[in-house]
Formats: sequence, C-alpha cells, structure tokens
Amino acid sequence: GRLNAINGRIELGGLTDIGTVDLNIDANNFSLDFRENVTKENVSLVNGARVFVFGSDRGEIKIEAHNLDIVDSSQLVAGIWTGLGTEDSQAGNIIFNVIKDTNISDSFVFNAVLGTGNAGDTIINTTNLSLTNGAILLNNTNGIGNAGNLAINATNRVSLDSSATQNNIQEDGQGISGNLEINANFLLLKNRAQLQASTDGIGDAGNIILNISEEISLDSGSGIFSNVEETGQGRGGNVNLFAKTFSLTNFSGINASTSGVGNAGNITINAETVSLDRSSQVFSNVERTGIGNAGNVDITANSLSVTNGTQISSSTRGIGNGGTVNITADRVTFDGFDIIDVSNGEIVPLFSTAFSVVEEGANGNGGAINITADSLSVTNEAQLTVSTKGNGNAGNMLINADTILFDGGFLFNDLESEDAQGSGGNVEINTKNISLINGSQFVGST
Repeated sequence: GRLNAINGRIELGGLTDIGTVDLNIDANNFSLDFRENVTKENVSLVNGARVFVFGSDRGEIKIEAHNLDIVDSSQLVAGIWTGLGTEDSQAGNIIFNVIKDTNISDSFVFNAVLGTGNAGDTIINTTNLSLTNGAILLNNTNGIGNAGNLAINATNRVSLDSSATQNNIQEDGQGISGNLEINANFLLLKNRAQLQASTDGIGDAGNIILNISEEISLDSGSGIFSNVEETGQGRGGNVNLFAKTFSLTNFSGINASTSGVGNAGNITINAETVSLDRSSQVFSNVERTGIGNAGNVDITANSLSVTNGTQISSSTRGIGNGGTVNITADRVTFDGFDIIDVSNGEIVPLFSTAFSVVEEGANGNGGAINITADSLSVTNEAQLTVSTKGNGNAGNMLINADTILFDGGFLFNDLESEDAQGSGGNVEINTKNISLINGSQFVGST
C-alpha cells in the first residue's frame, strides 16, 4: 500500500486497549499526542509499503508503536524533491517513538535534499534497533542545502547486519552533512555494515558520535567513515567513540581521511578495553589525491591490544601533513601479523603497527607517534614506524613507559627511499626497564 501527503504530515499509531490520544491543532497543522500511560499497538510496514511526504517544504512522518517493523522493500521518504524548494525551504523530521523493538530489513528510511533547501532530522527512540538485509537510514543532500542529523536513542541495543546509515554530501550536493549520534548500551556492526558521514560534494562532512555504555563491536569488514572523498571539497568530520569495551576484527575499520580538498577529521576512542584484531584499520590519512592535513588519532584506554596485522595510521600520501597518533593506556600491546591475498593470488604479510609515514610522491611532513603507558610490548614482527619516502620530514616518536618489551619487534625511524627529501624524526624513550630480544631492532637514519 501507499500513503502520500506531499508537503504534509503522516502519523501512524494505535492503541491495544482503551485510552486517549489527543489531537493538537496549530493553525492548519494537526498532530497526535500519545499519552505516556497508553498501551501502544504494533505497527508494520510490509510488502513494499510506501509512506511519502517529500515535496518543496515541510513534510513529516511520525510513528508511535509498541514494536515497529519496516520490511520487504518498504520505504519512508521525506525531504526536498528534485527541482523543488528554495533556499528557505525546510523539510520536516522523521520520528519513531517505539516502546520495544524497531526492525528495519531490506527497506530504507530516506530524509534528504534532492532540490533546494534543508533536510529534516531522523530521530529514532526505541529499546532495540535492528537493521538487516541491506536496510539503509539515509540523511543525504544531493541538491543545494544541508543534510539533517540522524539521532538513534536506544535504551539497550543497536545492531547493523549488512546494512548502513548515511549522512553524506553526495557528488552533486552543496551543503553541510548532518551528524550521526547513537546512544545505547550495545552497538554491534557485522557483515560490512557501515556508519557514514562523508562528503563527495561541496561542504563539510558530519561528525559521528557514539555514546555506548557497554560494548562497541565491528566485525567482518564493517566500518565507520567520515571522509572527504575524491570529488569532495570540505572538512572531514570527527569520529568520537565512548564505550566500556571497543573491538574491531576481521578487516573492519574506522576511516576519517581526505582524498579530496580539505582536512581530514580526528578519531577519538575512549574505552576501558580496546581490541583491534585481524587486519583491521584505524586511519586518518591524506590519500594520494588529497589536498589537506590528516587528522589526529587519539586512543585512551586501560588496555589496548593491536594484533594480527591491524594498523593505526595518520600518514600522508598526497599534499598535506600527517597527523599525530596519541596512545594513552596502562597496557599497550602490538603483536603479530596477518597474511592476506591482495590480488591475483599475491600473498603479503600485514604487520601490526602504528605508523605515520610520508609516502612516496607525497608533499608534507609526517606526524608524531606518542605512547604513554605502564607497559608496552611489541612482539612477533609488530612495528612502530615514523618515516619518510617523499618530500617532507618524518615525524617524531615519544614513548613514556615503565616497562618496554620488544620481542621480535621493530621500531623504524628512517628515510625509506633514496628519493626522499627530508630528515628522519627524533625518537625519545623514557623508561625504567627495556628489553630487546629475539632479533628486535631499532632502525634509524638521517
């Protein structure tokens, strides 16, 4: 079925028992008010259901439910449509107030600018939110105007499986990307699920803010992105994560880099336990086509483990300076490597590392690596690297740790190419006890 109210308002909801729903009247605008003590009915949109309020202005969707299902290629669409709107146009919001579970599968919720004007926000209040089978929450601009914010407030769990949220400036868009904010106890992403707030057009990318009281987990190629893409012109957004435990595994990653014109955003991770495993990545880089500076990567934890080929980087491959990697933790571990098939059967090792490198062909200085810990261990071919292969100086490395162990591990501070133009940075190590065993090496050059 289909419900259309162009530039209008659609509210869906019901009661399972006797109760009162108030009707609010503001001039020609009508809205429903579900009292807190009423028992809400379940709401389901199935079999390709459509709820459309897009147009030139306003247009709002609100759903009040006990449980909410949006499945089977169903669509909720608000925003400014192609060829419509003015610079003063403001699209309405999409709001879900759900007592228990919100399930979105093989469907999308769309609040965007395709014409001229600003998009509204998408706000989801629920206990649990599940996105599966390619479901998308999309707050983009591909016209002239700002994208809206996406706010998810779940009292328990948010999970994405092969699904995505997008707060982007598209290639033809001009405006500012909205922010993505998630508040929950648990946030779980798997099977290439994504959280995005990037810019492919003209305008700044949005920030991603994750306030999670217990666990954030990304698995199986899932990612968090706030980038300036190759066609983008603007500032990259920041990624701020707060949790008790945070884990990346199996080729998952966080990327706040620039491939276009503009500075990359910063990445901030605050958690008691941070586990980065199995060829995962935390990057804020200047990529080869990028013009701008890399952002900083700041990790604060009780325990940080970087294992099996995982990499932390704030480097430059383009035109601009690398950022700073700051690690503050009681226990810091870099261990091991992973073997990956890059293409055509070529097998290469990927070492666990933190690095800030001026890559070949880059123009800019490398950033610093600062590690403050009670104990630091670099083992089984893991590496710490500040170096230059391009046109610029390598960054400095500062390590403050009571106990340091290199067991088959490496520290590099050097010029990696004869064509490099610049100098190696300084390495300063302050410790009470340091051990280098089983072929560990510190390699430096000027």
